[in-house]
Amino acid sequence: MKEFAYNLLIASFLICYSGCGQPDRSGVSLAVQNAPGGSTSVYIPPLLYSDAELEAFFDSIGNLPPELWMDSISFYSDSIFKNPEQLDVTLSPKDFERLKTACKVGDMEFELASKIFKNLPADTTLYAQSGFPITFFSFDHRENEFNEFAIFPVHPSAGWDGEFYFFKKNKLIARHDVSYRHSFFIDHYKDRDGKTVVFYKYNFAGGSGIWQYNYYFYKYYGNQLIPVLNELENANLNLWQNRSFWLESTIQKTNPLTIKMVYHQDFRDSANQVRILEDSTLVRYFWDEPSRTLKGDYSSAKISREQIFSYYLTGHHELLFMNTHRSLLKQGISGNNPSKRRAIIAYLNEVKSNYYSLVGVLEQGL
Repeated sequence: MKEFAYNLLIASFLICYSGCGQPDRSGVSLAVQNAPGGSTSVYIPPLLYSDAELEAFFDSIGNLPPELWMDSISFYSDSIFKNPEQLDVTLSPKDFERLKTACKVGDMEFELASKIFKNLPADTTLYAQSGFPITFFSFDHRENEFNEFAIFPVHPSAGWDGEFYFFKKNKLIARHDVSYRHSFFIDHYKDRDGKTVVFYKYNFAGGSGIWQYNYYFYKYYGNQLIPVLNELENANLNLWQNRSFWLESTIQKTNPLTIKMVYHQDFRDSANQVRILEDSTLVRYFWDEPSRTLKGDYSSAKISREQIFSYYLTGHHELLFMNTHRSLLKQGISGNNPSKRRAIIAYLNEVKSNYYSLVGVLEQGL
């Protein structure tokens, strides 16, 4: 793993390293040296590179294929999305009737719950009389059909994570671990082919000024629940580094699936935030039978799939941002807005400094 990470970084930065050179402190950017003074509680790294070095670094990143970073950025979320536990458990007619009764009243006999659910509490005393609490989600036209549905043991408000158990009639077909923090959500719709699509939010990070949620979409396909779309729902990074950003997705309609994305990007110029980008767009998704996935049509959207990945909190998202927003940053550097130019130069300095440091750490054997 260490060798793989080292080789990936060296491959990514070999062009940059040879083209950009090492720090030339005698030519440190005048654009940022002349930034307005004043104290700030936000740490801004000192400039180590000249404007020419930073722009050469920027150009070298811009000439690389974005796929170089996309797989590593989405690896964690895709690993969870694509690998929920597939099950094939058939309930007896008697147990299925007991399960339907439990769904209607909101609690289940512990003996039955122990047959279906994993990770039940070891101490059963609490549930001996009152039963085991469950939350029922129907994906049918009428709740009493029990054709396609899910059960969430206990109530979502009891914690920040849990498990969905998905059923097709009397068959338990899948178990999904889910992390939702403060934003529990699950919904469904019928696709154009009449099959049910279920989607929920998964939380990957959360805190003050930083979080990421993804939409996970799955489709009932025979007696399976297959993964069909993993899309960013909400990403926020604010004042943790030079670049701050926000992206939020909302579902506008389902046939075809249409998602509105609202997003912005800010850099720092001294203590001030400089808005680099602010926009919104619609992305439509269509079913692709050969791959059994929902594919986004970005041809009429103002954001690309590669640019969406730059809002993730994982992997080398800064390099992907530079790569996929090259024209935008070039315009800011060459434009007539001194504050925007200073902010972009400071950002490039931060990224270049951080990644040279990371290459050095890997070379030392971490």
